[in-house]
Amino acid sequence: MKEESYDVGQIIYLLSIKNTRVFPARVTEEIVRKTINESITDYVILLPDKNKTLVKLRDVGAIAFSSIEDLKGFMIENAQNSINSMITQAVTNGNEIFKNDGTADEPTPAPQIEVAQKNVEKKIQENGLDSDDGYVNIQLQDGKKARINIENLQKMGLQ
Repeated sequence: MKEESYDVGQIIYLLSIKNTRVFPARVTEEIVRKTINESITDYVILLPDKNKTLVKLRDVGAIAFSSIEDLKGFMIENAQNSINSMITQAVTNGNEIFKNDGTADEPTPAPQIEVAQKNVEKKIQENGLDSDDGYVNIQLQDGKKARINIENLQKMGLQ
């Protein structure tokens, strides 16, 4: 897993996992802890609130992006995957409901969904967000929430 690094003073963009909001933050401190086995880097960020709250990046519950372009690409990909998933589900439902009349289209697979799951899991891991009991909760662009079993993703080779 490649860990993202930031410069002190850099403005980063956070995509909230809970409500799909985007907000800026400034990196105010880099903390490096080295042990015999590993080196752990934490970042303290300044949130854009009235109290000018300082908090560790890993405690925010958001996915961090270094640039607007990366953030926009991630959000567009998730939106496209969500749309593809809804269309695939509608076609599948149509085939099941109307299968006797022979007019339903064949369902079209949406391999982009697997890619989106990989990207979301990768970003969650990169940002040190914890999952409870082997599950991770995500919210899609359309507001739908999903609880993904990380072990199942691994078994399917999606992580």
